Amino acid sequence: MQDRLKNTGAFCCSCGATIETEPIADLLRRHPDVAEVGEHPCLCAPEGLEYLAERIRETGVGRVMIASCFSGHRESLWRAALKDEGLDPDLLIVAPVREWDDGSARLDAVTMALGHLQQLEPRAPSPVPVTQRALVVGAGTGGMRTALNLARMDVDVLLVDEKGVGARTWFERDACRSDLVSQMVAEISDSERIETAAPARIRDVQGQIGDFTVTSEVAGEVRKDRVGAIILATGYQAEFPREQLGIAPGGAVLGLSRFWDFLSNAEGVTVAGTSRAFDIVFVLREEDEAGKLPFVAALQQAIAAKKELKSEVHLLFGNAKVAGGGLEQLYQEARRMGVVMVKYDEFPRIAETAVPVTYQADEGERRPLELSFTGEQMGADPGPVDMALAADIMVSGEDLLPSEQTRHMADLLGLEKTSTGFISADNVFMTPVRTSRRGIFAVGGCRGPITLPEISAEADEAALAAYGILSSAVLEILDHVAVVEPDKCALCLTCIRSCPGGAIVVDHERNAARVAPEACQGCGICASECPADAIQLEHFTDREILSVLEVLREVGQ
Repeated sequence: MQDRLKNTGAFCCSCGATIETEPIADLLRRHPDVAEVGEHPCLCAPEGLEYLAERIRETGVGRVMIASCFSGHRESLWRAALKDEGLDPDLLIVAPVREWDDGSARLDAVTMALGHLQQLEPRAPSPVPVTQRALVVGAGTGGMRTALNLARMDVDVLLVDEKGVGARTWFERDACRSDLVSQMVAEISDSERIETAAPARIRDVQGQIGDFTVTSEVAGEVRKDRVGAIILATGYQAEFPREQLGIAPGGAVLGLSRFWDFLSNAEGVTVAGTSRAFDIVFVLREEDEAGKLPFVAALQQAIAAKKELKSEVHLLFGNAKVAGGGLEQLYQEARRMGVVMVKYDEFPRIAETAVPVTYQADEGERRPLELSFTGEQMGADPGPVDMALAADIMVSGEDLLPSEQTRHMADLLGLEKTSTGFISADNVFMTPVRTSRRGIFAVGGCRGPITLPEISAEADEAALAAYGILSSAVLEILDHVAVVEPDKCALCLTCIRSCPGGAIVVDHERNAARVAPEACQGCGICASECPADAIQLEHFTDREILSVLEVLREVGQ
């Protein structure tokens, strides 16, 4: 077994001078079974990957150990580099030395990684055929942009929506008041790559990444389609907080989602035969301030009310968050336009008066709504004061919830969800459009309310991610996956219930559970939960783990 390591190349990455590699390199040079030792400041950068490839070519090593930080993304880059040089990517192991502050612990991690590398066996390739077609569920701005992106990359797309193609994004004016949506609808209609099915409802989805079978109902007819990747763009919905505000929508009371419809028909208020502009108050709640979409929408709407209706406009909030891209500029533009910003200490008390929306002469200058609160006008003398506002129109933030279609698709596909019912991102920072299942992506509002520029960016990212699957006729399995030993399996279904990626099914021919390797993400939950010890995770088998523990025992002695 020692002969296996005689062609091992060991490489140290200093991660931009955050890891002291000299002690690690000294240990590797003294190790009798390491043939080649290399050091580089950033092995995951393009120049680092080229350095790794050159050393592999020059030295002819067959196994590789890298001492660095640990990241699945970086490991995938190194595995791809090995594959390009003709090496088996399975014969790579990463020692996560950056995760240890103590120098001796780093050396132990390297020694254990080398011990683990001894036990690794090459794996026979198992390519999976790919159905080179995508399903996009939801034909709002995010879904349409995703479908168009894929079509431009010569990918066939089935675009499905429960209502119709071109459902508008109602919060932001860029989508509601421009020709953005109509342009995309026209492009979709002209595209030979995009087939639309609307109104339609997805009834069932079977299969895994590369080959899903989708059953849908279109105009009363049931159809089945095969696709290689699924992108969800099913959005969210707004509900007026009637109980919280103690007032019902209608007449002088609007939600943010209804303002653009109001603006398109509003002209002004007529009192005693003369016309004057509306007095409009926008009110944001603490719940609205948790995300930036309501604040963006309120600023856009307040600016539009000033420009187009010449209204007196107040914007009431508890906290103004302007950390998003372009938000500070939008806030400053609203102030320049004359929008009065008011920070309240406690949420305003709202009272309806007897004045109707259509004013009569004897009502004079009274308004349908009165708001009273303690607050501070931004830019005025500091300190709280008792304030009261009369308004013709009040526009309130709303509860933003997963749409019924989002909830339906998340349950149908078995996707991980947030505490509020939206679809969870695989990694909110690194891979926000990926879901808990491979080959299924989520764009825009089905992950939570976000702004239109963010939706556009996610649509672009999801299209690229799906193209990475659909661009090839076969899908190569590079990850370490779980394997079931059918003779040990009692078919208790524990693994099926515990798998977050939906990668385990019942194999009726063998009367045992079976892991779909293309869908497995190598988390190891099934192996740890199996009561019969019938599941092993590749490269983390009992034999391999015991060999590492043996190395650790020897180091301790």
